[in-house]
Amino acid sequence: MSKQFLYTPGTSQDWEVWVFNDTGKGKNAEPSLDRMLTDAAVAANAPGQVIMALPVSQCLTLPIWLPGADASLHRQMIMAQLEKRGLPTRNGLVFDYSVVAENDGRTLVSVTILPADFPDALSIPNARSYVTSASVLHLPENQIILWQERGHVVLAVTRGSEPVYTQVLGRHTQDFLFTASVVHEIRTILMALNLEHVTNNVTAVTVWGEWPDAEEALKELHLPVITAPRPAPVASRILAAATRSTLLPLPLQTARLTRSRRDRNIHLAIIAAAGYVALICILALYLHVLKARAAKLMTSVDRDKPVADMLAKTVASWRAMEPAINPKLYVIEQFYQCASVMPGAGVRFGTFETQGTTIKVNGTARNAPTAFRFVERLKHNKSLSDYQWKLGQPKLQKDDTAVFKLEGTLRYGPPK
Repeated sequence: MSKQFLYTPGTSQDWEVWVFNDTGKGKNAEPSLDRMLTDAAVAANAPGQVIMALPVSQCLTLPIWLPGADASLHRQMIMAQLEKRGLPTRNGLVFDYSVVAENDGRTLVSVTILPADFPDALSIPNARSYVTSASVLHLPENQIILWQERGHVVLAVTRGSEPVYTQVLGRHTQDFLFTASVVHEIRTILMALNLEHVTNNVTAVTVWGEWPDAEEALKELHLPVITAPRPAPVASRILAAATRSTLLPLPLQTARLTRSRRDRNIHLAIIAAAGYVALICILALYLHVLKARAAKLMTSVDRDKPVADMLAKTVASWRAMEPAINPKLYVIEQFYQCASVMPGAGVRFGTFETQGTTIKVNGTARNAPTAFRFVERLKHNKSLSDYQWKLGQPKLQKDDTAVFKLEGTLRYGPPK
């Protein structure tokens, strides 16, 4: 059960605040009048979400026949009809509609339109919904209803129990009378609605409130005149109207859209922040795992260090003994391999020296090209392929011979 608040226009300039409980089971206690408010106090005294019943002076209700019965096209067709009647729709016209009847392939809708200059005093940020004052009252079926509202005399015409047309007839004062011009205006409205087949045989005129001249003045409409006190709002009609209504003033639409975008941005920011926190946590966990692995490796290194040191010493010892125990490093073997690629009598060695894994040769070639060919043959000798050979610039002698210096060094260690 939830307490509901309804703001509805009073007969004078004040607003009536009605309170009732919504049980959610269809059986609700009828509203009771709680207090009166002025325009300035409406927004300031809104107790939570309220249902705002707009006076006839702040909304226009009119009937429109639509071709076909496809409900998905109703809004587009209504906007087209409103444009034909001279109402601008490009700047965000706010309207709502309800289906009144369907006949011969046509649909009759009752359209309610909010003015572009909707007053800020009635824009309540936490309003649950906006409805019309006529929609929350129990209206007599197929009648013209007249009553006082916010200092005005207003009119509603019903088809069945649904209001299809509302209008302000004039400002109510102590001197207000149903003059001939007022009666003529009512007759003109009724004739127009009859010509459009909107009304179904209007049966009477109901006047709510005390109007001393009403019965006598309205007899020219040739309809029975019924006078009665203005009824209180009906809970079932209030909830039904509030549930189906999509009326929302443009300032509130803009404010709610802005709030929705802000809330969405905040939500996205929270998600992003949570993602960053999760990423940081994952990275921290990964760093912890890496540190644990590093510590484990360091422990393993420390444990195996004596063995590694011993192996390193063993390798160093074997490296030191390599020239003495590896036949390929014997001087005679190295000399033989170098001499085997000499180009006949074109090259002779002056000195041949080995120092561990380095070979140094000083020699004389018939000419410089012969020296270069000799080096190329050394590079292509499979037994000497692990050596990197470096030839200094040959020096030409007077007899055109070339003196050269050659050095070969193992690239990767002793040849296998």
